[in-house]
Amino acid sequence: MKKRLLRVFLWVLLILIVLAIQSLLSMWSIKLNLAILPIYYLSMKKGLIEGLSAGIFTGVIQDSLAGGFIGPSVLANGLSAVGISYVPEVFYYWQPLLGISAMFLGTLFNDLVVYLCLSIFVQQPVPFSDFIYLGLGRALINCPFGLFISYKK
Repeated sequence: MKKRLLRVFLWVLLILIVLAIQSLLSMWSIKLNLAILPIYYLSMKKGLIEGLSAGIFTGVIQDSLAGGFIGPSVLANGLSAVGISYVPEVFYYWQPLLGISAMFLGTLFNDLVVYLCLSIFVQQPVPFSDFIYLGLGRALINCPFGLFISYKK
């Protein structure tokens, strides 16, 4: 029980550190989406429940820090965790291109869900052409991390 509690505490601490780093870094005027990395890792390695828990926790923190209503990041991170957790069940053999593709699509899907939620329920944050540039940039920056996070069957 103590080991599990310590592991949960370390993951919460890691997620908070990643969120702090994410708010400070940008590449080529693109704010990074590093919060998907712990969600991706836990969804791939530990499964649906741990990935979904990390996604919901990360989404609540992101929405709280954004100052808007709570929901877009929770929904986006949760759905991304669900989608990523099914990758090991669909693809039996691990290939590096699979990791890159899963990270790319997970990041792009995450950004798209947040953009659509904000566009529908609040107001359109940026024009869609700018969103495509930002979303693809974030996904391209995150996709090399997919090489290092693999599952084992």
